[in-house]
Amino acid sequence: MKQINKIVIFIGSPSDTELERNCIPEIIDELNHTLGAEKGVQIEKKMWEHDVVPTIGTDGQDVINKQVSEYDIFVCLMWKKFGTPTARANSATEEEYLNALKSYQENGHCKDIVVLFNDSNVPIDSDLDQLRLVTDFRKRVAADGVFYKTYNGLQDFCGVFRVALYHRIVALLNSSHDTYSLSAPPKKVHVAPQVESIDENTKLLFDTLAHSPAINDVKSRFIESYILLFLYDNDYATSSEIRTYLANTLGNGNANIYNTVLGKLNNTDLLISDDSHPKRFSISERKRKEIGQIKENVMTSSSILKKKCEDICHKYDIKADPITLNTYISKLFEDGFSSEIGEWTRTALKRDLKLQNTYDDLVTYLQTSSGLPSEYVKPIANELIEIFSKDPIIYKSNTSRMFFSLFNNNKLEEYLSTNCRELFLDTQVLLQLCCVTFDYSEPMGADVLYKIGSRFWQKVRNNHNVKLYTTSEYVEEVAGHLYNAYRLSKFLELEYIQDLGPSKNVFFNHYLMIKDEAGLFSFDDYISMFLDDDWESRLDVPQIVKHLHNVFTDLSIKVLSIPEVKEYPKYKKEYETSLAFMGFDSRSYTARRNDIYATLWCGNVFKTFENTPYLITTDTSFVGIRSRMVNKFDEISYWYVYSPQKISETLSLIDFKVDPSMIDDNIISLTESSFNTSNDTISFIDLLNTFVDDKKLSDWKLASKLSKMRKLRTCSVSENMFYNTNQPIDEFLLLLTEHYNARSEGYRFSDLKELFWNNDSADKVAEYIEAQLESFRIGTSKLSEDVYNYFDELISKLKA
Repeated sequence: MKQINKIVIFIGSPSDTELERNCIPEIIDELNHTLGAEKGVQIEKKMWEHDVVPTIGTDGQDVINKQVSEYDIFVCLMWKKFGTPTARANSATEEEYLNALKSYQENGHCKDIVVLFNDSNVPIDSDLDQLRLVTDFRKRVAADGVFYKTYNGLQDFCGVFRVALYHRIVALLNSSHDTYSLSAPPKKVHVAPQVESIDENTKLLFDTLAHSPAINDVKSRFIESYILLFLYDNDYATSSEIRTYLANTLGNGNANIYNTVLGKLNNTDLLISDDSHPKRFSISERKRKEIGQIKENVMTSSSILKKKCEDICHKYDIKADPITLNTYISKLFEDGFSSEIGEWTRTALKRDLKLQNTYDDLVTYLQTSSGLPSEYVKPIANELIEIFSKDPIIYKSNTSRMFFSLFNNNKLEEYLSTNCRELFLDTQVLLQLCCVTFDYSEPMGADVLYKIGSRFWQKVRNNHNVKLYTTSEYVEEVAGHLYNAYRLSKFLELEYIQDLGPSKNVFFNHYLMIKDEAGLFSFDDYISMFLDDDWESRLDVPQIVKHLHNVFTDLSIKVLSIPEVKEYPKYKKEYETSLAFMGFDSRSYTARRNDIYATLWCGNVFKTFENTPYLITTDTSFVGIRSRMVNKFDEISYWYVYSPQKISETLSLIDFKVDPSMIDDNIISLTESSFNTSNDTISFIDLLNTFVDDKKLSDWKLASKLSKMRKLRTCSVSENMFYNTNQPIDEFLLLLTEHYNARSEGYRFSDLKELFWNNDSADKVAEYIEAQLESFRIGTSKLSEDVYNYFDELISKLKA
């Protein structure tokens, strides 16, 4: 049988699937860069709006039929419309389906059929006759034995369509030739991780705590809840039996207050005691019914969660064992909550490594269960995690287990204390708050970091138990980001800006996200609205700093001025050692200085905070820095390192509130490197921006050549996939610029910049870089002296 070198996909659908059709070219392009590039297969789409030219026929559909008569896979999309009848069928889409089905049954050109139905709610004014025809068609497709799936909205469509098409193409290639196999890699024997079991009482503890009358004493509240749960499981118990249970469960360390709590509880209407000797206690019927309802809710929620996970596996054709899948995800939550315990008890926890390993194991398990590559599986893993994160029982159970551990470490009372939380915000958190508070509402397409910043702000604004702090140096860093965004705005004039990839500049990305909704015609409009006053044609950092001080004052964020520290060198030395030990030693001088002072502020060297301060940051390297600095220097007192989403969770738990929006993406954010500002991701557009002065970018020949080179080597990535997107050219240019910036003699970066801007040298530079990239591998390749010598030679000729 002839080996397949090209696969043609024909897309048929009524007019109400326009949004889905608009996404298809990008998904096909992605398949070409992944599956197609790996197997030497060209994947083509056939869509009437792109691939049919006007001509004469019996009718419009006849014209389409004649021009799209040869394809390998037919894809049919349908929502609330069935379509307009033709002379040969009840609708054009049905005619296309019937043609494909006939070809498939007669062993013709069509080798497979995929039908996707949109299950989103239909508008109230939808045509009922059309809806009936769609329903009948779905039954017809099922009766024909045709492969079909459902999806719910545009984002869900992208995932379902991508995975369904991948599976069908793999099946088609596998059937084309015995030696041309694309079968999944050999299955590994998966050993599910060990997860600490959650007993029934732990699942009920959170709600019994929340309903406890002993609101003023957390320790009593906790003991009281265990008494109520024990009596729920036992019709009667003596005080001796209750004390024995508490000692076995909570330890002997609090034995002196067990009788006190029992006595107080007996004075409420929750307990009933008799006149026997010894006296026996039972819970009131009202309390028994209340706990019974809580238990029933737990069982219902568990069943719903199981069904949702099964639905996701079915949607993506994942043959995963539900129990094993549950174990992997439960382990993620266990690790996530154990990190909270570790932070409060200061036990040694490899938090990020534990989470990352468990997450990677989950992805590998899904990959083996589906035959999909990891970049397709990660969004599915995240979708499953989100389902778990929105389940209140999972959240409450792990919270209860965390409460239990903190209780045993005598930290629970402090954890749930309503004393003022003093939060110290670093640059990245300030950047998010600038954007979040700039907008009246959350914009369409907001990324996860934006949402985390938004939830954090919702939790801390107008919260009288929270005080916010930062430093003038961090404010200057924020101003520098806005200034760099202003410099980046020059790239907006380029037609090929979409080929440059994303920037890491928060302000620049924020502008691109809101410009249409906010009616911003240019980046100058954004600057004018942000600065809230007239600004000179040439923006500078001091001008921005002055405005930011006013902004943060309005947001009740106190800006602290850094004093002189005589012993600064000794702190600096330990900080540098910490960075080098963790592999984060490429940080700029300014960032290092500001972070050192952040550790001193949070260590309360300046006696600023009344309570234990929290450093709020997305940079998890601060956990290691804090640990080493505190252990080294006695004068740095106890302090915490929290991410914005984690402190939002903590503040919610203080009020015994379960808000799914506060934990949505939290586990994912702890496992994905894109949430750590010390990661190794590189922005191509930011790199190019380092070469830009006041010259006109449209005249820059090399930039155009490099961006095209990058585009040809880049795999399109779905916006909900969080993984390293570095390309070889990104790392190559970064290594090159770092080398010339670090030189103490010879040609420097300014000379390299001059070379890159010289249009006469553009062809030679681009050709040489392209040749080098053939053998360049991300993370492993280093630039040789020959590379630097070549560029030195070009610079020398330019200057001659």
